[in-house]
Amino acid sequence: VHTPGHASNHLCYRHAEANWLVTDELNLAAQIGYLNADYKEFVDESRPSGDRSDDEPPFAPDWTARLAATYTVDLGSNGSLTLGADANYRGKAWLSVDNRDVLTQDDYWLFNALATWTSMDERWNVTAGIKNIGDEVYKTDAQEFSSVGNIQTAYYGDPRTWSLSVGFRY
Repeated sequence: VHTPGHASNHLCYRHAEANWLVTDELNLAAQIGYLNADYKEFVDESRPSGDRSDDEPPFAPDWTARLAATYTVDLGSNGSLTLGADANYRGKAWLSVDNRDVLTQDDYWLFNALATWTSMDERWNVTAGIKNIGDEVYKTDAQEFSSVGNIQTAYYGDPRTWSLSVGFRY
């Protein structure tokens, strides 16, 4: 199905990152992004008015951010233990071109943590982690087929997820 029309976008993106090695053991990082996205022109000939320039572009949250920290503990002849955590923010975003309310995602935070043991010779490592600690329910993508029975489908991000991995370097 083809919808006649055309669109042109205007994007203004600003991004800042900081990384601070507080000590040899402690590293802090932060990122923030601002996106001002809008349509300069959006003509949809399948709509009565045709002009959709006031619509919001999909997948374009105004703000994104991340805060992270890692701390490494020297265990002497037993290797090292690195503990890490991060928090990720994503502002509200439309997930369909048609700006359907049911296909939006409100702003949300995701929190993750991990612990990695590394052997003294750095050949072995074991990592245990947890993603989405708060078990946040959030949409990552959506599809809207108004011309085919008004089908609306949303896809969700992973729930709280535990992981364990073992690595060996040779």
